[in-house]
Amino acid sequence: MSHKRSMIVILHFLIWLLVILFPLIPPLHHRAIDREFVILHSINASMMLVCFYSNYLLFIDKFLFEKKFTKFISINILMILAFALTNHICVGLIAGKEHGNIPFGLNLVMILRNSLSLLLTLGICIGAKMSIKWLETEKERERIEKLKAECELQNLKNQMNPHFLINTLNNIYALVGISQEKAQDAIQQLSKLLRYVLRVDGHNLVPLVQETDFLKSYIELMKLRQGNNVTIEQNIEINDRTDKMIAPLIHISLIENAFKHGINSGEKSKIVINIRETDEGISTLIKNTYFPKDKTDKSGSGIGLQQVEKRLKLQYPSKYDYEHKIENGYYIVKLDIKV
Repeated sequence: MSHKRSMIVILHFLIWLLVILFPLIPPLHHRAIDREFVILHSINASMMLVCFYSNYLLFIDKFLFEKKFTKFISINILMILAFALTNHICVGLIAGKEHGNIPFGLNLVMILRNSLSLLLTLGICIGAKMSIKWLETEKERERIEKLKAECELQNLKNQMNPHFLINTLNNIYALVGISQEKAQDAIQQLSKLLRYVLRVDGHNLVPLVQETDFLKSYIELMKLRQGNNVTIEQNIEINDRTDKMIAPLIHISLIENAFKHGINSGEKSKIVINIRETDEGISTLIKNTYFPKDKTDKSGSGIGLQQVEKRLKLQYPSKYDYEHKIENGYYIVKLDIKV
């Protein structure tokens, strides 16, 4: 912050140095640079400086930005007229003329001319302050948007954890009536999964290898309660030495959805899960038999899939392709993420 302020001070100094020295460059004026010219130019430059910085440091913030327009305009009109009149008197005195000997018409013209230069200074000052104000507002807006996105992302994660837990417990509950031994194995698997979920809580990214290991364990857990009429094809191709990182639990809802809505106990069902590492990132294809839910069945509300899409927008803006469709009796999800 101090470095930024130093740069601003240096920039102001250089600009005003240029403003003050510019009229003194020989080709740009038509009179000799004598003592009288230097004094008059210094007085004029001093008044411009006072006009600029009194507004830059005080009046614009205190009156203009606070919408006290009448006070702002009145103060500046009085200041500009006072400076213009003072400058005019100084010209008369330094030039060896008394103020009363100068014709009133010429007096008015010179005052207006001096006022215009001060008005121009004021305009430049307002423009500079408005630009700074706009930049600060944009920066604050971006900060608020970022904070909002982070809060929304954390909220989605907080929703996803109990959503995942409820679905898994429902499967274990179903196993209790089928096989007590399988139910015990499932509880052990669940404890490992929950340890991972707790470990990654609060992390925006985790190693891809750890995330895919978690997905494999989850799939194995889900297989425990499936009957002979269910076919599960799993193909996860990840380099064990990869250094790629991925948002945690971004795929779990897609796999949950396949198991939850792609299996019918009375019909042949199939689930295909393909996740592979590519040069650009992660490519995923999940396909399951499609059994439309009855309108009264609230289990198909699709909350998990909505969370996935929201998280993708927040964590991978312009870096993902997400598609889901129904085709030939299958519900198909394709997700490509650049990481």
